Amino acid sequence: MGFGLHFVYKRDIGKYFTYLTVISPDLGSRIDHIKNLSRRALLGFVLPVAVSLLTSSYWVLPADPLPSAPLADQEENETNYKFKSLYCWKFIKYIEWPSSYQSGDFEIGVLGDSPIQKYFEEWQSGRKVNLQNIVVKKYNSSNSVGGPHILYVPRSRSKDIGAVVKKLQGKSTLIITEQDGMANQGSMINFIVVNSRVRFEINKGNVEKFNLLVSSSLLELSTRVFEK
Repeated sequence: MGFGLHFVYKRDIGKYFTYLTVISPDLGSRIDHIKNLSRRALLGFVLPVAVSLLTSSYWVLPADPLPSAPLADQEENETNYKFKSLYCWKFIKYIEWPSSYQSGDFEIGVLGDSPIQKYFEEWQSGRKVNLQNIVVKKYNSSNSVGGPHILYVPRSRSKDIGAVVKKLQGKSTLIITEQDGMANQGSMINFIVVNSRVRFEINKGNVEKFNLLVSSSLLELSTRVFEK
């Protein structure tokens, strides 16, 4: 991996711990200066301000779920979907769509029911992808899927992945899934659980088949990269 973990800010917010991880290979001198400050200053003022400044131009990974949570519960809880939505927002910044997808609305589709939809819908007010307004749509079946920029296929609809891939042939849709094995069945980015934490894998070959470009930085951040 071409990146390093420079610091972790941990804050107890009751039901779970939040770990805000700021990643960049170029921040050594800044972080060393911050580390030399008092612990109280770090936790009380300086570190939150530093995080705010750094996140404007560097990748900030969403917090990990409670590590001690049972695996089955962890895969389905609300907190996990919020983290996944934060990952998805970062994915957008590291994927390039063809010019024909760079005008009009930026459409995010969700196949069936998923808690992640409400987090996507929060983006519709106040956020844009470049100059494009964000629109979130729910598709009840694979046949009703149009050509969104992103299609999120929840675990409960994993059986539809074949029909989804077939339906989207000739489109430039980023397919995101959350079930083991989906990266080898047509998905481009697949959420997985590693050591009770949310991670993601990328099938670079599938990305390229749909005329999308993925940044090498995103590939480096993934747990696993499939070439085809």
